[in-house]
Parts: sequence; structure tokens; C-alpha cells
Amino acid sequence: MSSPASHHDIDRLAAAVRDQRTPAGFAALWRAIFALESWYLLPTGTPDDPRPMLGLVEERSYLLVFTSERHLRSFANDRSAVRANDGVAAMTISPASLADLVPGLVEQGITGVLFDQGHNDVAAPLAALGMLYDVTHP
Repeated sequence: MSSPASHHDIDRLAAAVRDQRTPAGFAALWRAIFALESWYLLPTGTPDDPRPMLGLVEERSYLLVFTSERHLRSFANDRSAVRANDGVAAMTISPASLADLVPGLVEQGITGVLFDQGHNDVAAPLAALGMLYDVTHP
């Protein structure tokens, strides 16, 4: 049995896909991303009503998802979303749970998911998220 993917595997696979965009490279990257137990979201809004942070790519809204707490912290720190000596708040969600939320996210006008913004910048359209989950979880 192989060990679960780590953010280091994902970083390596994302770099390989950037260097050479092959179907096998993308398949390995998506398997690693979807093998994670949970993904991290940066909350916005209020403590009583937290909402996951969205980003804009070519005028379209994307849900910002991070494959590790390290990537989430780096993103937050780079954008001064945290004060010195404060921790970074995080929300977590399983890949299956996010795939289940796709219809509601589409209704809200969200186009896709952007993984590890500022580091790996791997994007997937929301319409493909369920299929990617199903293919990586036979």
C-alpha cells in the first residue's frame, strides 16, 4: 500500500507539470491532490459567519484551496492577512465534501478551484471537480 500524498509530493508534481504538460503528469498531480484527507481554506467574513476566500482569475471567481497549512500560511502572510504574532485561521474540508458542494458554488457564480495560489497555482473548473474526484477514487 502506498503512503498518502504530501504537500511535498504535490509541489514536486506541480513543478513537473509546469515544465512538461503531459496527461500522465496531470493525472499524477490530481491523484495526489485528491488523496489528501483534507484541504485548507482561508476564512473571510466574521467569526460567526466565516466564508472561504475567493480569488479572481481573468474576471472569474475561484475558490482558493490550499493543500497544506504551510501554503495557506504563506499566502496569508504574503498578503498581510495576519498580524504579527497571530496565527492564521483555517477552515478544512475533505475533497469529497467540496465535490458535494459544487452545485451550490456554481449557483453563487464561482467558476473553479485554485489550489495553492502563489505557489502551485493549479486550477480546475468546478464542473470538473466531481469527475476528478470520481476518477481519483475508483
